[in-house]
Amino acid sequence: MQKWGTRTILVESGGWPNDRDKMFLRKLNAVGLLTSLYAIATGAYQEAKLESYEQLPFNGKNFYDVIVRNVKLRANSSTSAVKVDIGINVEEQPDETTGRLLLLGKIVDVGDLSTFGAFEEHDGAGLLLNDSQVQLENTFPFSSGASIF
Repeated sequence: MQKWGTRTILVESGGWPNDRDKMFLRKLNAVGLLTSLYAIATGAYQEAKLESYEQLPFNGKNFYDVIVRNVKLRANSSTSAVKVDIGINVEEQPDETTGRLLLLGKIVDVGDLSTFGAFEEHDGAGLLLNDSQVQLENTFPFSSGASIF
């Protein structure tokens, strides 16, 4: 439709702490859309400063559901342990036997994640893990606030 010259409004919603069902974000989106329609109807959109839009950062992944910081990871028995952060995202998966949604944590990044944020951060100082415990794309049952390792 944009190729035809149709004007569009893009609404991107990330996440919000403790809002797994995204109800708060839906409310924000509704207010944003109503405000936009009001601005179009009254012509107020013509007063909007484009610089504000142009200063928005490009969309990228710099936020995880959970980061466990300061974990010591030993790749094998002949190497020294190194300090890493572990980025975890939480996915929903239906349980076919009960019909309920299960939360599964998935390890999606390991390394220096000091420039990344998360809804939950845990200090893993004192944890010594090996490569079999920390594998990318490894999934495990997840419960917010519970011990991950």
